[in-house]
Amino acid sequence: MTRQPTQSAARSITALVLFLVLGMVTLPASDLRIMTYNTLNYGEDGTLDNTREPSFRMIIGEIDPDILLVQEIHGNSGFSAFLSDVLNAQSSGYTGTWFDQPETSLDLGVFYKPAVVTILDSGLVDVTDLQGRRDVFEAQFRHNASEMAFFVYSMHLKSSDDASARAERASETAALRAHLDDHPSGTAFFLAGDFNMYDASEDGWNNLTDAGSDQDGRANDPINQAGNWNNNSYYASVHTQNTRANAGGLDDRFDFILVSDEVDNASEVNVVADSYTAFGNDGNHFNQSINDGTNSAVSSDLADALYIASDHLPVYLDVSFEAQASQEESLSGLFISEYSDAVGTGNYIYEFVELFNDNDAARDLSGFTLRQANSTQSFTLPATAVIPASGFLVVGRNAAQQAFETFWNVELGDNVVFINSENDVPLINGGEVYRLEDAGGDNVDPPNDEEFTSVAIGSGDRVYRVSTGNLTTDWVTDDAANATPGSLDADQSLPVSLTEWSLRADARSIRLDWSTAVEVNQLGFEIERAETLIGVPDPILEWQLIASHEQQAELRSAGSSSFHRTYGYSDYEVFTGFRYTYRLVAVSTNGERQTHFLGSIDFNGADELVTPAGTVVRSLYPNPFNPVITLDLLPQPGVSGPLSLAIHDLRGDKIMELYRGRMEILPDRLVWNGLQANGTPAPAGLYLVVLRQKQILETHRVVLLR
Repeated sequence: MTRQPTQSAARSITALVLFLVLGMVTLPASDLRIMTYNTLNYGEDGTLDNTREPSFRMIIGEIDPDILLVQEIHGNSGFSAFLSDVLNAQSSGYTGTWFDQPETSLDLGVFYKPAVVTILDSGLVDVTDLQGRRDVFEAQFRHNASEMAFFVYSMHLKSSDDASARAERASETAALRAHLDDHPSGTAFFLAGDFNMYDASEDGWNNLTDAGSDQDGRANDPINQAGNWNNNSYYASVHTQNTRANAGGLDDRFDFILVSDEVDNASEVNVVADSYTAFGNDGNHFNQSINDGTNSAVSSDLADALYIASDHLPVYLDVSFEAQASQEESLSGLFISEYSDAVGTGNYIYEFVELFNDNDAARDLSGFTLRQANSTQSFTLPATAVIPASGFLVVGRNAAQQAFETFWNVELGDNVVFINSENDVPLINGGEVYRLEDAGGDNVDPPNDEEFTSVAIGSGDRVYRVSTGNLTTDWVTDDAANATPGSLDADQSLPVSLTEWSLRADARSIRLDWSTAVEVNQLGFEIERAETLIGVPDPILEWQLIASHEQQAELRSAGSSSFHRTYGYSDYEVFTGFRYTYRLVAVSTNGERQTHFLGSIDFNGADELVTPAGTVVRSLYPNPFNPVITLDLLPQPGVSGPLSLAIHDLRGDKIMELYRGRMEILPDRLVWNGLQANGTPAPAGLYLVVLRQKQILETHRVVLLR
């Protein structure tokens, strides 16, 4: 089976010229193929894998997914082998990531084509605390052609049809549904994987698909085939397991792709009609092997490959995007780049404000307003205010262009438009700041409402921009004699402009989102974090690198871009009772680093702190101590997940971390030798031993003698 003709036609388009004008611009529909596949313990047995790899290559080559979610892949070695020996054996179009399920070898992976989608964020959703835990993989992607974002989830729920397994699936899906309900209304998401469900009467199925009190997280079956799937010939055409008659043949629908209301209701993200496919199922192999006799859905070679590769059939669907580019996006990359006084008595008519268009297309600014504060003035740009691509618009106070060029000893090039405001803007007396507004009165630069440029000009000065933010450090002030109307100074590199950013805490994580208007020669981003106890006055911030473009694909930049781009990252290593402060570092190809402070947020989680049967830190001895204290520890039954144990001074500042890991593998004993993280001895005094887990916060006092 090959792609639908419309899908193939879409893939043949290699270039798209989009003329952005003011107002709403409709982009053409674009297609994406999402596939899920249980790979049957791939990576566990290298010899067996070698015999299956040709079959995997044939199957995946035929389906040609843009995003492939896999279950039952064994660790990093299995992930790497699947990427190199299956997906990229004949080309290099895929990349991906995998997530370790810490108490089972049945790990989850995602592979995708970076030419089609960009991964913005990924992580595990904590849905179970039981042995053999099977958490859910979450990733946010952006479709490159439409720039629309969506989430995908890969699941491998508890297997078996006994009451305890059904109860575990119910628990797993209830936790997942709570996570999904935290999404804003209208979020597009896809739930995919091996659900191991036998019928639609299961509580697990209802947790995912019922309306509930919050419908934002409801999932829908795009083919409306909910029912009693197990060993029921009525559903023979949607069964996905088992491909082999000696293991029962095709008689279960274990593998699914469900979609959110936003996708199911045919909005901007849609499932392409009739694209949902249990690949290789022709409806005529109920309780048979997939390659028994003739298979009318695939060739005999593909039927054999499906039999050999796995006991599950892959499932895929196609997605179309109907995106719109907003006026805000079309105006990104427009900046106030310089404003200058004119030196000398009576030379005020040569004052100017310069705008720069860091885009590869011209921008029509007619009807826009250049507004001045302090000496309050404004100037509405005329019909001639069409700023060239990578060009300038210079608004002079009250001089003709030839006289202006003579005064400043410049010759304005073809990429410069000069406009005489006739004494409207600028009028520089000292202390003036500026902003550019669109025809509707909304800020274009600086982008925040009612904000002006952050550096006021003084008499005899000029102010010019060295990066696209609007902090005082993004501007330089020097003598007006050095002004450069119609060109950029050597240090005006404009590397990264952050237009907006936010921090948001949910039940299990802190979400960081940010957007850029312009990126120039960027490798990507690093995220640094400092943590302190809530309520500590004036804490000392100790910054730690927690994520980097070198490891996380979602933090990699576009290189150079003049368009609005969005990024995100979820920090799951957070604990109740702590304040987290974040900063973002943009890293350029030449090694330059630009730091943006994002702010602080308190994390309290959605769950109340629990009172455990006993403390995790059972004893500390000797206390007082010099120079070593021993901590006897006992993990709490029924409590799992990330845990940290650290030493804090009385200000609440962390001076040494003794353990960061999971509750399940917490050692029986730890020692503190009285040293700080920098290796120097801590002074004598009272210290706090703080243990934190999502639902447990313990604090113990110890005394260090010297």
